[in-house]
Amino acid sequence: MQIDLRILFVVILAAVLLLLFYIIKIIQTDVLSRKFYAYGLCMLLVWNISDFMFAFASNEALAHTFYFISMLAIGLMSGFFYLAGYTLAEKCKLTNYWVAALPTVLNFLRLPLQEVVPTAIGSFALKYNVFDYAWMVLCILLMLDSCRILLQLRSRIRNIVLIRRINTFVYTIICVGFAGAIFTTIFNMFHLPDITAGIAGLLAFLTYPLFGGGK
Repeated sequence: MQIDLRILFVVILAAVLLLLFYIIKIIQTDVLSRKFYAYGLCMLLVWNISDFMFAFASNEALAHTFYFISMLAIGLMSGFFYLAGYTLAEKCKLTNYWVAALPTVLNFLRLPLQEVVPTAIGSFALKYNVFDYAWMVLCILLMLDSCRILLQLRSRIRNIVLIRRINTFVYTIICVGFAGAIFTTIFNMFHLPDITAGIAGLLAFLTYPLFGGGK
């Protein structure tokens, strides 16, 4: 069973790595909103790698370390997506940068309470506490706020390329954010290896070309 799960992780990661093609295309742009979006996708890749390393860590200390990196990547991803929305809407202020940093700050505060548990198949899973769920809600709120301001912008413009770009941002954020919250809760509730990052990455990969984000 463990070997099968390792193969599943590798297959998902290989598919998610295709996102690099889109990241490379957009990260070289001078448009700040697209850079932030690309940084968010990069953190999604880090999340995938660290989730795999966490699930099959050789000991509990390594599992703690890799899960912290995973949570750090999710927090940064949420912050980058949040900033992508505000910079695209040209409403980003210094305050927004501080708000975007909140999940990362909270991640360091939740670290002393982080608890990993071994599963029946020899891998590790996280034992969630109230602080973990509060951190997850904060990440979702940031991404939802980004969607809100992007949808407000979309309602005021007629530029087809910009509308496609906004659709890409919104659908990626919604897919990744809610997949992360729902599947992470399910996998950890049953103490199963968490493949949420892979699911979120696949959704992001499918969403990106579908809505013409590379144009």
